Amino acid sequence: MPLKNMFLPAGDDPPAPAAKFLLPGFICGCLFVLAPFPQLLCVRSGISVLLATSFISPLCGVGLMTALLICSGGREMLSLRIPDKTDVKYAFFGTCLIVAAYASADALWKLLLKSCGIPFSEEQQLMTLAKNLRGPDFLLFSLLVTIPVPVAEELLFRRILYALLRPAGRTFAIVFGAAVFSAVHLFPAGLPGLFIIGAGFQLLFLNRKNLAVSILGHAFLNACAVLSAAVAAP
Repeated sequence: MPLKNMFLPAGDDPPAPAAKFLLPGFICGCLFVLAPFPQLLCVRSGISVLLATSFISPLCGVGLMTALLICSGGREMLSLRIPDKTDVKYAFFGTCLIVAAYASADALWKLLLKSCGIPFSEEQQLMTLAKNLRGPDFLLFSLLVTIPVPVAEELLFRRILYALLRPAGRTFAIVFGAAVFSAVHLFPAGLPGLFIIGAGFQLLFLNRKNLAVSILGHAFLNACAVLSAAVAAP
């Protein structure tokens, strides 16, 4: 598996869903996948109940986005199949390369911000929250960010948003989609790194034409972040 070919889109794009279903799918994804998380960051009490109920919103988003994609042209519009050995290799090694690029960009960006005297938060609020959780709460949080969230975000960004932007050109769709992905995480100090993550997972998906590859990679990445939060917890 030549690494140089891992992020080169192979041939044509996956089949394009019907345009009339893409915008409703994107709106549903934003409402059910992105909107609930600011509340999670602001909660001061009742975190266990909120974490438990936080599973409902992204799962509803996954259901609605899946239904709209299928209505737009059948199950093949999901571009999702059981991953084979090559898919798993691409997900693992591709994510490792993405993490390495992320770390480099993150370090350089923060160095630039410091040199310019611009104040910034060292870590994303979700990771700060994770460090302060214990026991069942930490388990619920870990399950949330490693199972429903990767599935929902990959459907929203890598499949629906990309297809929505694709008529403007493949490069534009990859770049603008990655920019939107980085912006919605509300973490200015992580913008370049998050952009790399968004573009990297998009290219992995386009290479294998299987959303399971980017979902597995995203889940692996989030699991590593949760593990690092657990190790760094006071």
